[in-house]
Amino acid sequence: MHSVANTISYCLIGNHFHILLQIKNSNEIGYLIPVFAKSDNFKLKWSTTEISHRPTTSNEEEDMSASRKQPNPSEQFKHFFSTYTKYFNKKHNRSGSILEKKFERIQVEDYEYLQELVLYINNNPVKHGITKDPQSYKWSSLNEVINSNKPQIIDYKFLLELFGDKENFLFELKRYQDRDISSSE
Repeated sequence: MHSVANTISYCLIGNHFHILLQIKNSNEIGYLIPVFAKSDNFKLKWSTTEISHRPTTSNEEEDMSASRKQPNPSEQFKHFFSTYTKYFNKKHNRSGSILEKKFERIQVEDYEYLQELVLYINNNPVKHGITKDPQSYKWSSLNEVINSNKPQIIDYKFLLELFGDKENFLFELKRYQDRDISSSE
């Protein structure tokens, strides 16, 4: 998924999940180079520069320019969900769909709404009564923010820019939690 999008925030709950992604621009996505499609070398497999700028033999260049392919983000997600479903079903000796609904997507263009979504996603375990403290929940991007010395999935830099810094993000999350609790009483 990193080839087509940056992960901003996520939370995995037993019966659903939330993931906030920033789809990359087409010039950031790059092109699959079919000649190297089975390579384990990610940089060799994908090119984000024009083919003419890459050192190649003349035969490779002809093959690549004729058949290079840019991934479609929607197709990438469809493939991701399909692959995960197959894996899960095989592992648990079952068949059929594992998600109740098709995934929903919305385009976010408002800065404040983007912040609100990040806070909503990271407070989701509290909302569903799994924990009283979202920082103790292992399966969310908040865990990566707290242990920021090793973010693995999220675009930590973008998240910090969105809230100013780590302390302000945690402050806003606490404020969101308090607001959510008082509105449900």
